[in-house]
Amino acid sequence: MSAPLACEVQHLRKVFRVGFWGRRVLAVDDVTLQVPAGHVVGLIGPNGAGKTTTLRMLLGFVRPDAGRGTLLGEPLGSLRARARLGYLPELPVYPRFLTGAEVLDFQAGLAGVRDAGWTGRRDGLLERVGLGRAAGDRLHTYSKGMQQRLGIAVALCALPDLLVLDEPMSGLDPLGRHHVREIIRAEHARGCTVLFSSHVLADVEALCDDVAVLARGRVFRAGTLAEVAAGTTTSVEVRLSGGRPGTLGALEKLGPVRTAGPVHVWELQDPGSINAALELALASGCQVLGVLPRQGALEELVLQAHALAPVEGRNSP
Repeated sequence: MSAPLACEVQHLRKVFRVGFWGRRVLAVDDVTLQVPAGHVVGLIGPNGAGKTTTLRMLLGFVRPDAGRGTLLGEPLGSLRARARLGYLPELPVYPRFLTGAEVLDFQAGLAGVRDAGWTGRRDGLLERVGLGRAAGDRLHTYSKGMQQRLGIAVALCALPDLLVLDEPMSGLDPLGRHHVREIIRAEHARGCTVLFSSHVLADVEALCDDVAVLARGRVFRAGTLAEVAAGTTTSVEVRLSGGRPGTLGALEKLGPVRTAGPVHVWELQDPGSINAALELALASGCQVLGVLPRQGALEELVLQAHALAPVEGRNSP
């Protein structure tokens, strides 16, 4: 990739010992991954593919058995790099006797950002994640979704350059998912790089510039959303606006068009015709608002990756 990299890892490998007899389980086999600065990158794959272990090695929480990498221009594990990132673990846990506001106060103190303007920023963060009214409530009264949203607020408290989210949509209702989507979009617009793992493929398709599919501790496929979906996409959705009289009739020769307000949603059954289709749309006076592979493309990739991965952990050779 030609863009500057926020982080990259090369040939990461990690073996854990589990159980009384110390059985060796290969969690990550040979992961090479690049995250361009300023991009939103999704990490997907079946359970046990190595997503969480890869993120933990990237952040320096787990030491790899082999491989190397950089995080914000520093070696993996660098404290200077960690000071510039925000992290949401898969299962955020905080002392249940604290309030939401107290958790943020504590985390801001650790991050060194608890200055004269902190209280206002803290209250704004809690409002942003939908917890403004629960700021003074003890965490033992929080639902799983509320704790998840609090974890996202914690990840944002230091205005990170890199935001790493492990299953950020887990346990959230549709309103909570909407909040998190908007937060990721806002951080992206601010110039923050976002790397998140998810099983919610619709969120990956809606948010990501790039995608990496993991299976058996390796990168099964990686690249832009269009590159990753190439060869698997059964249809492509093109969103358009405007156009001259008769435009829709011309477009429908290549695929059905439905209109939702000022937007025309054009479904191309032949992904190979996308270049010719876009030329036709532009020549007809349309503005192209977006091009999105249908969800079946990522679903098919995850199913292919699942076929490679065993149900249980992998024994190390």
